[in-house]
Amino acid sequence: MMDAAHAYNQSTTHEWATAQHWVELARRAMGSIDTDPCSSERINRMFIQADTYYTEESDGLHPGSYWRGNVYLNPPYGRGKRSAGAFLEKLRDEYKARRVKKAVVCLNLASLCSKWCSDVLPYIAQCYCIPYGRPQFIPPPGVDASQSTIGIVFAYVGDESHRFVSTYINEGTLLRPA
Repeated sequence: MMDAAHAYNQSTTHEWATAQHWVELARRAMGSIDTDPCSSERINRMFIQADTYYTEESDGLHPGSYWRGNVYLNPPYGRGKRSAGAFLEKLRDEYKARRVKKAVVCLNLASLCSKWCSDVLPYIAQCYCIPYGRPQFIPPPGVDASQSTIGIVFAYVGDESHRFVSTYINEGTLLRPA
């Protein structure tokens, strides 16, 4: 059995699920979760419960994979063509095409200072929440859970930022772009 810190930090698996508390906040902030573009059948069934979800096999990044409605996006960390940056670019494109109405994006906090993030997210996000403490993620089967070593940030994309703010107000530090 692999320990969680090794699996998480080495990107040996993408099957880390967002804890139900945070998923429910995203659902409340948007009204629903219609699309989860990078999930698995297990995670969607247990936690996200989106009408449409894409797995690694069905590929939410494929040009024919259209994201619709309200999107919850917790992209895989790591590098390559299926990186968080690629998912952010697809979100930007789907939002500009008006297929995505609202989105809540979950990223590790260090992402905000990376080029791939700063080239996209500030141009579509209306506000951010940096949670107090370090929210835990649910490990995949066979991986021992451990305390998270990095902070995260939730970003809101859409035209109802007041709803995001009122939902996340007691969860962390809220930021709005200048």
